[in-house]
Amino acid sequence: MKAVFEMEGRDIPLAQLKPVQARDINFSKNPGFLKIKASVKVVGLIEPLAVHPSTDEGVYLILDGYLRFRACQELGVVAVPCLVYKSNQAYTYNKNVNPLTAPQEIRMLRKSLETIDESRIASTFGLKSILHRLAPHLTKSLHPDVVKAFEQDVLSKACALELATVVP
Repeated sequence: MKAVFEMEGRDIPLAQLKPVQARDINFSKNPGFLKIKASVKVVGLIEPLAVHPSTDEGVYLILDGYLRFRACQELGVVAVPCLVYKSNQAYTYNKNVNPLTAPQEIRMLRKSLETIDESRIASTFGLKSILHRLAPHLTKSLHPDVVKAFEQDVLSKACALELATVVP
């Protein structure tokens, strides 16, 4: 049996969006929020908010994307792309988001550098530079096969650091 979720994508004015519950977050210091705000400022909103209609006419409750919503508010964005679910029962909250491993992040950044300059990528993350994340000092001291294994997430950074001290 294939489940069908009724939803549609559309731009909704921020004035029509309402958080399900207020969060106690220091927005001026929260690193996750500051990264999102920097990213929205540089490249725009990448992931739409998930919302569903409220019982109040013309109001939509935010199911997912509260920090993105707040970042857009602070940046003066008028309307944002949203996935509008007909019911909040159709939406599944993903509490088990897996962060990138260090080698995955390095591989992603290196691939991005093929088409985007370093300063733009750094400003997207709200940083001055990303060069420290690329671990150039580590990869220069490793055999190319070890670098490849590290970048493919076969070896941990700790293991790669140990191998950097091994004499051929």
